[in-house]
Amino acid sequence: ETDKVRVSIQVLKTKQIGVKVNTIGSLAKGYSVEDLNFEPQEITIAGRDEALAQVDEITINDVDISGLDKDTEYSFKVADYLPKDVVLTDPEQKIMVTLKVGQITSRTLTLNRSQIDFAGGLSKYRYTIGKDSQVKVVLTGFKDVIDTITSSDLNPMIDVSDFTAGNHLCNVTVTAPENVTAVVSGKAQVKIEKIEE
Repeated sequence: ETDKVRVSIQVLKTKQIGVKVNTIGSLAKGYSVEDLNFEPQEITIAGRDEALAQVDEITINDVDISGLDKDTEYSFKVADYLPKDVVLTDPEQKIMVTLKVGQITSRTLTLNRSQIDFAGGLSKYRYTIGKDSQVKVVLTGFKDVIDTITSSDLNPMIDVSDFTAGNHLCNVTVTAPENVTAVVSGKAQVKIEKIEE
């Protein structure tokens, strides 16, 4: 006579969920987060239907950036962030976080009158910028970006669409690259002359 062995198998369902990563603390003075990447951005968990229904993502809130002034890598064990009723299909899975840190700096550029374009000008007028015009731009952003910017990268422009013949003090607008702030000081002296037919 053979002994009957009863085996009960619990079938777990699997589900893909997203991963979120948040930083805590503040970087060293004069530095900012340039980029924050992590892998993987999705993980596979297993559990009963009702347990899986409760979980749509996991959040790692432990990326401590306090006082940092250089790029840093972190590793987090995913199992530490899961609710108790779900498991990982890969129990040893880790989230790798890469933090890119950049130094914030300021730099002043002086705009040459030859670099400034006019917008909204009419063909019946001639537009010239006076030699005495002093227009400066203070750029603030990541040092490696700021150091490479030239005046022409900013597309300096004067909108003359509202002006008629005469001498005018005009604002100059610039277009700053992404993650860079640009503050323009000074105005351009613009002479508008009617062109004789």
